Amino acid sequence: MSKDQSFKQGELTFSVKEENEHIILRIKDNGIGIDPQKLKSVFNYGFSTKERGSGFGLHNCANYMKNNNGSVSLESLGINQGASLILSLPLKQGGN
Repeated sequence: MSKDQSFKQGELTFSVKEENEHIILRIKDNGIGIDPQKLKSVFNYGFSTKERGSGFGLHNCANYMKNNNGSVSLESLGINQGASLILSLPLKQGGN
């Protein structure tokens, strides 16, 4: 990217709702988005977009959520269209 390229104002939107005995937290941004082809792989062990990335962070997060009866997912319509992180957390304690 060149130094004279302009950047749009960063924006985050948070929403919370109750659904099927879970709390759903959605964090949406208006950033660079995610290539739809990569959405299928972002939670796989070893997947990274960084040159020196380990590919462990999102994989570990997904495993943690699953072990606690929750889930994590990402949505994006594509490059330069922002992205949403969706966390689903059970209302009642249980599981592991």
